[in-house]
Amino acid sequence: MKRIFTSPVVSITSLVLHAVLTIPLLTLIAMDGSIQKQIYGHAISHFGSRDIAFIGDSITEGGYVWANKIGVYNLNVWNYGKGGFTTEQIGFYAKKVAREGFKFCFIMSGRNDEIDSRSKVKESYNDYVGILEALMTSNVEPIVTLMLYRENETKKKFIDEFNNEILKYCIEHNITVIDLNKLLCDQNGLKKEYSRDGTHINEKAYEIWGKEINRVLHDKNYLH
Repeated sequence: MKRIFTSPVVSITSLVLHAVLTIPLLTLIAMDGSIQKQIYGHAISHFGSRDIAFIGDSITEGGYVWANKIGVYNLNVWNYGKGGFTTEQIGFYAKKVAREGFKFCFIMSGRNDEIDSRSKVKESYNDYVGILEALMTSNVEPIVTLMLYRENETKKKFIDEFNNEILKYCIEHNITVIDLNKLLCDQNGLKKEYSRDGTHINEKAYEIWGKEINRVLHDKNYLH
């Protein structure tokens, strides 16, 4: 059998490239989240590809550098989460993701819509469907995470109604859904062990969410 030899120059070049790509990502993992996001955002704008986008409100934004939470160690994961944004406002970023040709878009929305009536359920649902349609029309695959309860949730009835309507739409259109309420909540809402302030989640919860996303990406053959 013919033996193949690699020259020292090729080997050294490969090691250097590996270090250039890997060391910054490992360094980011150890940094403060807000600083992570700034540095990572600068890096991906220059070197990354548009594979995976995250859109949502402050809970999505709080994931900072999602790449290290979902096990995707490249510069192809973008976080467009914005604190305080409603579903209607998040639609702006859905259009941006659609224009820029991402492969996948992870969405969680509705918390800032203050859904406390059936009319608000319908209004938020229509905005959400608009997001999903904008993505699918541009061949971006949406993955939905249902709205998460707060601690001692007082609007569970309407959140359940909203989530059920979104789930029904997703089933009809073959959209993958992640239900964090089954993993992070009990009958009263978000468990204290996963809560940072009653509404936002802590790193332990992000770790669970990240593992669910990693599983989805494996199922879709993005990760091997």
